[in-house]
Amino acid sequence: MESQPQRQYAEQLRQMMFGLGDLPEPCSGSLDLVEDFLRLRLSRWAAAAVAAHERRDGPHEAEVSAADLVAALRSNRRALAHCIRYHRLLAERRAACRLENGGDGAEEAAEIGGPELVEQLAEGADCDERSLPPFLESALPEAADALAQLQAEQQQRLQRLNRCSEGLSPADYARFARSRRCCLVGHGGGSASRSDLRRFRSWLGPAGHSLSSAACRLLSYLAHQAVAELLDTVKLRRAETWPSEALLLEA
Repeated sequence: MESQPQRQYAEQLRQMMFGLGDLPEPCSGSLDLVEDFLRLRLSRWAAAAVAAHERRDGPHEAEVSAADLVAALRSNRRALAHCIRYHRLLAERRAACRLENGGDGAEEAAEIGGPELVEQLAEGADCDERSLPPFLESALPEAADALAQLQAEQQQRLQRLNRCSEGLSPADYARFARSRRCCLVGHGGGSASRSDLRRFRSWLGPAGHSLSSAACRLLSYLAHQAVAELLDTVKLRRAETWPSEALLLEA
């Protein structure tokens, strides 16, 4: 039986649950359960990506890429839709960096999964479909319905953010906004360091050590969205069962 994973991301998850769940204070009582859920889900996806990569290129060829990860997720339309939204905003950020700084945008593009990206995606940012890499552009037809559903959910979260942030002092609002920008790779801003990536790969287990940095960052974003969906599900269930407590999630 697998031993309990080391609690490596407690603070990131605690703040993430606070920001996405619209709680009055960061919660902590469910962290172990959430981390176990995320680690199991992401580890399975990583293992599937490694298997897909080995079938195509052999067991000793390069690292497992983001394209390999997407190929492993083709049967999961919601995850596929999240990958599409993620890459759209990545291309948008790269173009904005080029326009603003007159550069090639490479430095900004390397910050995939950083806090600004997560916040903008959480607020429904989007860009032209032509910016997608070929392996995602080919997946658009099968992910179309899931993309539309994700857009509606993201808009609901933005409306909830606006409601719960009314009346907050500038300091409290800044604290709440920062909590919405948490992710597991590159947490705290800027590009993910080698130690961030090493820690994340170790947390994922054996399959994680074969992943490229781009695949790790994509998995980190999918983790952020999994927490958001988990909290949304709990909110909906509480709304059905305990309407007066629909906006509370017990720590």
